[in-house]
Order: sequence, then C-alpha cells, then structure tokens
Amino acid sequence: MTRLKLDKVVKRFGAVTAVDEVSIDIAAGEFVTLLGASGCGKTTLLRLVAGFAALDSGAIALEGQDVAGLPPACRNIGFVFQSYALFPHMTVAGNIGFALRLRRRPRAEIADRVAQLVAMVHLEGLEARYPHELSGGQQQRVALARALAPAPPLLLLDEPLSALDAKIRAALRAEIRAVVKRTGVTALYVTHDQDEALSMSDRIVVMDQGRFVQVGAPIELYARPANRFVANFLGTSNLLIGEAAGDGRLVIERHAVDLALPTALAGRKRVLVCVRPEHVSLEPVLGSVNGTPILTILDSAFLGQTVRVTGRLASGAPLAVDLPAERWQTLALAPGDRALWTIDPRHAILLPDAVDMAEEG
Repeated sequence: MTRLKLDKVVKRFGAVTAVDEVSIDIAAGEFVTLLGASGCGKTTLLRLVAGFAALDSGAIALEGQDVAGLPPACRNIGFVFQSYALFPHMTVAGNIGFALRLRRRPRAEIADRVAQLVAMVHLEGLEARYPHELSGGQQQRVALARALAPAPPLLLLDEPLSALDAKIRAALRAEIRAVVKRTGVTALYVTHDQDEALSMSDRIVVMDQGRFVQVGAPIELYARPANRFVANFLGTSNLLIGEAAGDGRLVIERHAVDLALPTALAGRKRVLVCVRPEHVSLEPVLGSVNGTPILTILDSAFLGQTVRVTGRLASGAPLAVDLPAERWQTLALAPGDRALWTIDPRHAILLPDAVDMAEEG
C-alpha cells in the first residue's frame, strides 16, 4: 500500500528551481533516503512534505489524502530535526509526551506510551533529566521518541546525525533503523552521508539540482549506477576509458576485457567504465612488463580488514584498489613498486556519459 505519493512536485525560489518535478510512491513501512550534496533540494522536498513550505505545482498525498493545502499540525507527520529542537524547560519524559498532551490524551495513556518509547530508545533512568543534562546522542534519541509518540503514519528525519561524532553516528544509524522497523512507521530520511544511506535504507533517491537522478535499493545503486554522478556519489569509483576492439571486447589501459557494448552504446569508439576498488586485483610482476597492464604504487592506507592502495596507471590515470589486509602483506609492495592489475569484468559498469577530451587525452 502506498503511504506517501509525490506527483510532479515543483518548488521555486525566484529564478531557482529547488525541486524540479519529482515523483515517487513510498510504501507503508518503507525506509527511503534522499541523498545528495548540499543545495540539491532534498531538505526543501522534506519541508514540502511536512508543510513548512508551499508547493508551486504538483501534489502530495498521505494515505491517499491530498495534504498540500494542510498546515503542518494537521498532517499527522513526525519530524526529527537536525538541531534536535527539544524543549529546554521540559524533562525527557515531558518532551516525549508533549504531542500526546496537546491531543489531551489521558494521563495513564501518556505515561504508558512514554515508558514504551523510553525503553525503545534505551533512555531508561533518564526520564527526569533535562536536555542540557544529556549527551548529543541521548538528545537525538529523545527527539526520535518525541516524533514517534503520537504514532504518525510518516516520519521525516532531516540529517539527524550530522552534529554527532563518527562513532555515535554509526551506533545511532542501526538504532534508528531498528526503531523505525519495529514501529512500522514509513520513514523519509535526508542525508548527504553515503554510509548512512547505504546502511539504513530500503531505497535511496539520489538527487542533483532538484531532480531525482536514480532511485533504487542500495545494492542496485552501488552495483549499477545510472551515470557518472551516481557512481562518484555512492562509494569510490575508478572511472576508466574503454576502447572498443575489433573482436567485440574493450581494451582498458592495455587490459582486454570481455564486455559487450549494450545497444544504447553501440557504435562508440570510447566508453566510460566504472570499476569499484574491491573489483581490482593485483599480482606481482614476474618478468617483462611490455604490453601488460601495470600499476605503479603510490601509497596505501590500512583500514582494518582491508587496505586501500592508490596507484598510477601507465596513462597517468589514478587507480584505487581495495585488498584484504593479508593479501597486501603477502604482496609486500611499497611506494614506487609496480604490480600487474586486472579487473573482474562481471563488475565493470559501462556508463552512458560521454568521454570528454580531457579524459581521452
């Protein structure tokens, strides 16, 4: 069942189109993330759904009801702000129960609901504390519980973890997703952090200049980005030039790859190929290197289970390689050393973007 439907939504600020005719159906219980750089329109779109900004055209429907003309208080939508926006004069329990008191719910019902949410977001024992007595992560848990208290059908979250340090962000990502899934609420989440988007979402909407560039499951967008923009925005990408060979294969930096050009790219002499670092292999150089794909090692960074190797190809193009730490130790390569590199053709992605002159040269 569709919980939230956006149909050709447009929002302009003077001559600037912040949201440019976007449409999507979001199912009940789905966790959807709007991902993009600052200024791409994702927060503006969230504010349109919440009712904090007015549409210029298009429609927004929540559970089949057109809500575009309703004020925020009448939309029954939960909102978690980047700045938490807790009431400083209220305790944890007071903040969480605020919306229920506005609805004049019975005291016993409010107490039960507050207790349920306090346990759900792991704030037991802190009910009587005030916001200034809490850590940033605890304040964000209170903000989440407060937004969920009236059991809204839709929860909006505007970069709720951006003010926290990396370790707390990683922990809260899992907690927020678990709470959202446990309550069954539909969530629309805004972030510029690709790790948040990949780890939390059922679907990701990549936005650029007010438009939806690609929509899909995290693994789909990572493994099959629609274009250069998505490939660069989600994860690390090696963008290489493939030259069509007469036998139907592509040659990438002296490396022949069994990749058939799709119909949409048929006839091109050069195509842009995306290869993720984990799909590149390195082998020691044994003997002559003439005519073989060679990588000159520039640096390496230990990342725990993996090592990120950076190098330079014969053409001067950079290449990033992710290897298991044990494999890197076995290779025993140092900056300045050379290695043979190969790519897994099953994971090489042909992009529709044109190859510009700078890349060709």
